Amino acid sequence: MLLTQFLKKRLPQTLYRRSLLIVVMPIILIQAISAFVFFDRHLESVMRQVANSKAEAISVIVSLSQHLPHAMDVVRQEAARFELTLEVFPSNTQLPKKSTPFPYMAGYMFEEALQGHLKETYTLTESSTCFIVHVPTSPQQTLKLSVPKRRFVSRTSDIFIMWSLGTSVLFTLIAWLFMRNQIRPIKQLAQAADQFGRNNTFDTLTPSGALEVRKAGEAFNAMQARIKSYIEQRTEMLAGVSHDLRTPLTRMRLHLELMPESTNVLALKHDLSEMDAMVNHFLEYVRGERLERLERLALAPVIREVAQRYFMPALSCTFSLDDRIVTTVRPQAFRRLLSNILSNCQRYAHNVRLLLMQEGDISLMIEDDGPGIPEQHRQDVFEPFFRLDASRTPGKGGSGLGLPIVKDLVTSMGGTITLTSSSLGGLGVLIRLPSNTGIPLNTS
Repeated sequence: MLLTQFLKKRLPQTLYRRSLLIVVMPIILIQAISAFVFFDRHLESVMRQVANSKAEAISVIVSLSQHLPHAMDVVRQEAARFELTLEVFPSNTQLPKKSTPFPYMAGYMFEEALQGHLKETYTLTESSTCFIVHVPTSPQQTLKLSVPKRRFVSRTSDIFIMWSLGTSVLFTLIAWLFMRNQIRPIKQLAQAADQFGRNNTFDTLTPSGALEVRKAGEAFNAMQARIKSYIEQRTEMLAGVSHDLRTPLTRMRLHLELMPESTNVLALKHDLSEMDAMVNHFLEYVRGERLERLERLALAPVIREVAQRYFMPALSCTFSLDDRIVTTVRPQAFRRLLSNILSNCQRYAHNVRLLLMQEGDISLMIEDDGPGIPEQHRQDVFEPFFRLDASRTPGKGGSGLGLPIVKDLVTSMGGTITLTSSSLGGLGVLIRLPSNTGIPLNTS
């Protein structure tokens, strides 16, 4: 369980990166195993052969120097044939201390080879470029033989490393290009689905990519066509329902106008007005402004316009708005949801505060000092025709569709709405719009 949670946090989250990891990891593992086998077997074998050959050559040079102590020039020529550098020092020369242990494999192998081939006492040291062997050959002289370290490294090592790195980079590049082309249709499908959810006038998606992705694109197009057809049929039906409902209501209102004034007649007129308002609100709720296209809009001026034009005479409004925030919304839908919220504030409150800010998501908070909504009913009020008792009653003009309409409009723009307690003592309405619909703040 802990391992699973650890892997979930550390593994890439996107399909593109996970797919690329699935393709690249085997390449890395194969190259790592190949490198291990190469360096463990081939390179070790080469080093051992070189160490033995150089140790044998040193043994030959030492033997020659002992048999030909007065012909050291000849001995030097023979040492050069074995790629050894020979120097002769008096025996009283102070020898350097033996370099043990050696920090890498070649030094160990060379020392083992010298122990097997040299009978004389020797001292093995190293410099940055050479292994140096000091061998006293007589009471009068000591030989110093230098062996280049580069002879212990096979040229095939460089070729192998270059080949491994080159093929790994090439395969990774090919996998990256291939996976990017395969993931692009999926991203397009996700963007099309997201935009269709915000604006059902999105154009038909052109399927591309793998067979399964193309089938998903075709299914999306078919679903989009069915939804559009359903919306068009619903709009036509609602137009007919609106006409059929308002015609008898108009006749009833005409008959009431012809009747003498009385308490019952006034009551019926009030009921007819309420029914007419409910029909209008119902049509607004079902329509939901979904046919309006998304546009770039500066929110702060619109908020001030709606508040000042319709509600400032009845409400005391205070603003804390960031004028730099510009986002993609449906303009008329945004105005309507503001009107619906502020109309509730007008009926139930005296003071309203509006705050607009952007910290990742764009947040609009509308607070009032009204009676508020009990916490247990803050989800119920988003259900159509749900109405609270007490102060929020039909007598104040509510139809039970104001907040459902607001939620529908906010959702159509990809946002969320939450009811909270207000710092003014009443209700707080928090509307969040996703950050991918906004633009970075620009202070210039």
